[in-house]
Amino acid sequence: MQFDFAGTSDYPDYVQLCNLVEVKAKEIGGDISVLVNNVERMDPRQGKIYKATDEELIQTVNINTCPAVYMSRLLGPKMKERSEKSAIITMSSYYSKWPVYNLPVYSAGKAFTEYFSEVVSIENPDMDILTVMGMPVRSKRNPNGV
Repeated sequence: MQFDFAGTSDYPDYVQLCNLVEVKAKEIGGDISVLVNNVERMDPRQGKIYKATDEELIQTVNINTCPAVYMSRLLGPKMKERSEKSAIITMSSYYSKWPVYNLPVYSAGKAFTEYFSEVVSIENPDMDILTVMGMPVRSKRNPNGV
C-alpha cells in the first residue's frame, strides 16, 4: 500500500487509509496489534524558513504531526478492543529536546509527537504506548549522526 503523507492533511484521507489497513489485516487473517508512528520530513531549504515556500512549510508541519495523531486516533480504539495487549510506538528524535538551528520545523514537530505520545499513554493506561527517541545525533564528532 502507498499513501502520500505530503499530499494531504485531510481527515477523510486518513479514514480511507485506516480502512484499507484494516481490510488488508483481515485479508491476511489478523488484526492490528502494533502501530508504529514514524513519518517525518526534515526542514526544506536547510532550515531557512524564510527561503521555504508556504507549501513546503505546511507539508513539513503536516508530515511531522498529522500522521501520528490521525493514525493513533483512528486505529487506537479498535486496538484497545483486542483481547491481547496492543502497542503504539511513536518515533521521536533527540531534536525534540535539543532544537537545532537548521531544523526549526522538524524539531518542533518531534517535540509535538513526543508530548502527544506521552498524553495518549496517560489516557490509555491499558495499552503499551512508547516514545522512542532517535539517537545518537549529528555533532562535530559524529557528522552523520552515527
